[in-house]
Order: sequence, then C-alpha cells, then structure tokens
Amino acid sequence: HVPLIKHTFHSNLHLFDELKITLTKHEWGTFLEEDESHSMESQVQQGKKQFDIILGSDVAYHESLYDKLIASLQRFSHDRTVALTGVTMNDTTPEFFSKLKASGFRYERLADHLLPLEFRGTTFGIFALHRAARCRTYK
Repeated sequence: HVPLIKHTFHSNLHLFDELKITLTKHEWGTFLEEDESHSMESQVQQGKKQFDIILGSDVAYHESLYDKLIASLQRFSHDRTVALTGVTMNDTTPEFFSKLKASGFRYERLADHLLPLEFRGTTFGIFALHRAARCRTYK
C-alpha cells in the first residue's frame, strides 16, 4: 500500500505546502538495530522518531498484532501525539482496548456524524488514541 499512498501524496503536494510529512512502511513491533544512517526512514525503523500524528486503518485486525502495534505506538508517541486508527468491531476485540489502557493509552471513538455516510451506523469506527498523561483543553 505504501507505493500507492506515496503516489497519491506526491500527486497532491500542493495541498501540503507548510507541512512536513513522512510516509514509510513499518512492521508493528519490529525495530532494526542502530546504524550510521540519519535518514527519516532509518530513524523510524529503529524506533527513534516520534510523531505528532499517526494514521492507520485496519491495524488491529488480529489479536497477534495487538502487542506489536502498542509497542510501536509507545515508541512513536510523545505526550501530545494523536493516533487516528480505523478499526471494525468484527475483527478488533475488546482485548485490544484493554491492552491499550494497560499500556498507558486512552482512546475515544469519533462520533458517527464525523464519518462519511457509507460508514455511519456500521461496525467501523475511527478511534483517537493518546497517552493517558496528555492534558487536553478544548476551546
């Protein structure tokens, strides 16, 4: 999927003038040994980079992925990181959310009216994940 995402991104660069965006593949819970490279991709693969926003869809579709996904979220998140993840109730069990909470994360499901019409009232949901210590103020 990464080549298609990169193509789509590069086709729309004019929409992202002021943003620094990194698109790279990462296998949940797998981190490479440190090397001499200082490239963004190398830092990601070593688990040495943290991000403000992390996006993922269908990332918790099997229980064997839960611990690996959470390990990556722990490495890539700082106190103000928001991870937006799309999951379905058909394949993401309550155990995932229990493990998130036990690992110091909180989550909230975005309201259905924020989703495109075809996803409203379905088993699909988008969840905002963040570290529990994050202090939020809304204005």
